[in-house]
Amino acid sequence: MAGREALGEAMRAALASPLAEVATTVEITGVRFPREGVAVVAAVKRVHDARKEPDGGGPALPATSGQLTYLLVEEADGAWRISLAQTTPVTF
Repeated sequence: MAGREALGEAMRAALASPLAEVATTVEITGVRFPREGVAVVAAVKRVHDARKEPDGGGPALPATSGQLTYLLVEEADGAWRISLAQTTPVTF
């Protein structure tokens, strides 16, 4: 997916589907500045799936976690933009 419009379209489609019941929380655990205008953000990402099994039982999927890393770059106007994001699944 590239660009704001493509991302917006994908998110609208997801929120109109059963994925609307899947929430993600992000807890920032550290920020490093390897050089001026660049930040590496470490976080824990947790996905909470409130969808139910087709038989009405428990959650469709167990809660999952991952190590989330963002690379942020400061733009000329002072705004920080996410340049790259990587999630690695982990077991806590």
